[in-house]
Amino acid sequence: MTSDTSPELVDFVSVLSSEIFVVGTHKVPSIKLAEAAEVIENTERDAKISLINELVVIFNRVNIVIEYVLRAAGTK
Repeated sequence: MTSDTSPELVDFVSVLSSEIFVVGTHKVPSIKLAEAAEVIENTERDAKISLINELVVIFNRVNIVIEYVLRAAGTK
């Protein structure tokens, strides 16, 4: 796979983001690859939010408090 950005630009963005974000960066060889990873991350987050919203509806119908469920699940 060929790079669609210069190594200098990638290094600059990496240094700049390290000044802002604690988590750091992961360098990839192309913008397309980075955007594809972003699509996966966004889809996963949205799916989790949708699932929790549906579970809230179900749990409310059977008088289960979602906060208690999430706290208990967080210990696993």
